Amino acid sequence: KPLKLLKLKRLATTWKSLIHWFPNNFEAPHLSSIVITNSWGIQCPRQNIEACLNAGLINSVKEVSIRSTAADVEGICHFLSRLTRLNYLELWGDAVDEILSRLADRPQPGRILGLLQQLSICSYEGSGDSIVGFLNRRGALRSNVRNVYLASIPLQNVYLADSPKVKDATWSQIRRLLAQFRCE
Repeated sequence: KPLKLLKLKRLATTWKSLIHWFPNNFEAPHLSSIVITNSWGIQCPRQNIEACLNAGLINSVKEVSIRSTAADVEGICHFLSRLTRLNYLELWGDAVDEILSRLADRPQPGRILGLLQQLSICSYEGSGDSIVGFLNRRGALRSNVRNVYLASIPLQNVYLADSPKVKDATWSQIRRLLAQFRCE
């Protein structure tokens, strides 16, 4: 039987440990923040990801930071999309474009990370097009959904740090999209 960690609120771990080790050994119903490091391409089966989410994470985690390269993008996107209270997402490294593109393309009932309010992108080598695409897709879904329960709340901020290839025009487009979707 897994040990209940009632006071654990923050966890830093690798993707493999989170998915394979954590759900078999622990339940953490109050865990609100996870930092995932060193994915290194390890693919995790969907049933293991679901077991991890059902170990108390699905309804408690509000903040996720993914600091890795060569990530299990499909697994991470499935994990992120199932977190019901996620409001802060931080992405680092060379998988940013692929993660944002896959999140935007996921077939979901009218929402993409519905409670997400803060998106932080660090050590980013891309042009910013995936950020624009993510904002456009998320905002379009939000605009087209009439059922308030399914509608996403507007993203409040996108932060870019150490992202030298994002041109001023792209950054201006990101700011315009944020303002547009906040007003709808």
